[in-house]
Amino acid sequence: MVKIILIRHCETDWNSGNRYLGWEDVPLNNAGRNRAKLLAGQLKGENIEKIYSSNLSRAYETAGIISKFHSLEVVRIPELNEINFGDWEGLTFNEIEAKYKEKAKEYMSDPLNFRFPNGETLREFNKRVLSALDPILKKNSGRILIVAHGGTNRVIIGRALNLLLKEHWRIKQDVGCVNVIDFFEDTAIVSLMNCTKNL
Repeated sequence: MVKIILIRHCETDWNSGNRYLGWEDVPLNNAGRNRAKLLAGQLKGENIEKIYSSNLSRAYETAGIISKFHSLEVVRIPELNEINFGDWEGLTFNEIEAKYKEKAKEYMSDPLNFRFPNGETLREFNKRVLSALDPILKKNSGRILIVAHGGTNRVIIGRALNLLLKEHWRIKQDVGCVNVIDFFEDTAIVSLMNCTKNL
């Protein structure tokens, strides 16, 4: 059994501004760093054996702050990066509707197969994240920490719950939230989801 403590990175200025944030490497803001320090204190008693993060600094910094209590190196895995929103990075949805009116309609009508301009499709993203998750599950046992992104976490939780890809957006993931999933050989149990309160 592998117990995954799955965290969405803490706040950045783009998150607080409701801007699409995928592969752009935006750092944590002060509120985000404070939240990460709070999480670190809450998790310091956990017997964490391995820490993984995406390759993006907002996740890596969140993981790094937590790792100080565990004397563990943070292993960066690019496949855990958020979906690539391409030309929509840094824009609000209102700005996208104004600048990419037809593309926005296309996205809303078929989000599974829509390719973000110069970015990824949700199907490609899902496949990429799972290509990283499977080896993590195979080579670990015990308790591990993964710090990633809203979209990445939805893929992992969706896998645990056997959700269809079209149900991806039904899973809420606030910045700095905690999820806990027990992965067994043939099933998984989600015992905590999108927790932003004290653990």
